[in-house]
Amino acid sequence: MDDVSYNGFRVTLFIVNAEKELYLRERLTFYAEHDPLTGLNNIRHFEEKVKAYKTKMNKNRYIIMLDIDHFKSVNDEYGHLSGDMILKGFADIVLEKVSSYHKDDVFAGRYGGEEFIIFFATDAKEELMHFAESFRQEIENTEFITESTAIKKIRSH
Repeated sequence: MDDVSYNGFRVTLFIVNAEKELYLRERLTFYAEHDPLTGLNNIRHFEEKVKAYKTKMNKNRYIIMLDIDHFKSVNDEYGHLSGDMILKGFADIVLEKVSSYHKDDVFAGRYGGEEFIIFFATDAKEELMHFAESFRQEIENTEFITESTAIKKIRSH
């Protein structure tokens, strides 16, 4: 806190402290609502956003569930740090894909472990199908980099 004298008046500045407090509150809110590894909404916050979803248009609401098959074998073979790097890379792709849509109509979360969830509201089912297919293709064509090696492309079955 700084004291400043100006024309005989004494002014105490609280601006720095208020800015720090605001920053800390924003950070605490973020940490309470997001998964620490991926930065995606945690499941509790994701569910709150779904329940609070409102739209003026009659959009259909969809949930897309994403699961990385055989992820335990990735952790066993490459180690948990590499597994975390893959989860983070996967989540980065999820964030990139959902960020191209209106943030209230499309958002994602980490469901748990290697499972992710996306809320998608649209009045055109074709838009949803295009989104899902382009996401699947991007994952299929991505080489995930770990601490020691690149994991070969994930092939869809």
